[in-house]
Amino acid sequence: MLFFDPTETLTSFGYLPPSLQANYGLLVSETGELVQLPVLPPSTNQMTRTATLNIDGSGKLTGTVEEIRTGPAEDELRDELAAVPKIERQKVFQSLLSRVSDGAVLTRASITDLGNFTSPLIIEYGFTLSGYAQHLGNLYLFRPCALGHKGEDLLEDKPRQQPVVFSHTAQETDSFEISFPAEYSMDEVPRPMQYDSPFAGYKSELHGDAHTLHYSRMYELKNLRVQLEQVKELKQFFRTISDDERAYAILTSSSSVSQK
Repeated sequence: MLFFDPTETLTSFGYLPPSLQANYGLLVSETGELVQLPVLPPSTNQMTRTATLNIDGSGKLTGTVEEIRTGPAEDELRDELAAVPKIERQKVFQSLLSRVSDGAVLTRASITDLGNFTSPLIIEYGFTLSGYAQHLGNLYLFRPCALGHKGEDLLEDKPRQQPVVFSHTAQETDSFEISFPAEYSMDEVPRPMQYDSPFAGYKSELHGDAHTLHYSRMYELKNLRVQLEQVKELKQFFRTISDDERAYAILTSSSSVSQK
């Protein structure tokens, strides 16, 4: 049996929009029957982000990024881009960039297969961000998690009275290659993070060679509903992500570099 919504003009054939997943549909037959629609696995809702980044001596971050999107991450952006004239799509990309990196300025952007609903949506963009790295004496500090905000604080305000319901499952990966000035060497890098539960998972890894830091992470939301008794675990999940996103790599300068 194939479930799909023929009224969704921007959704790939065979894919169910999040609003229909885990819902009920009427199977038209002689007697009629309500059937529960499936929840699609995280692997159908992917966003893979790969970035080549550089930090210069002044602390400015520049980079080029490629994102491959499927599922809601694809549909929402495809819908947003298709709804505006081509000349105004740079504004959509700048808005997207602002959501993943505060203060970043878009320098270029391109789209592959915007009108091809049988293929993932691929976007590429470049950006600059002044003051990303910070000088502290002979130390140079920056956050390896340069793009994306997945750590949520929405559960920290007050005790939860109802289960937490997400709109869709998700699987998102980031892979960043960050180069930095030759006069600096790595002194300390954040420890890898890992969290796994029945409803979500997260893992980050870091390693360096010469004057480049390699950072990668994987975020997976496995279930739509998190029961009230699991909210404490969900808080810890998001806290783990926030700690990873806020962690700093520390570089030291050679003795020939003047103190700033």
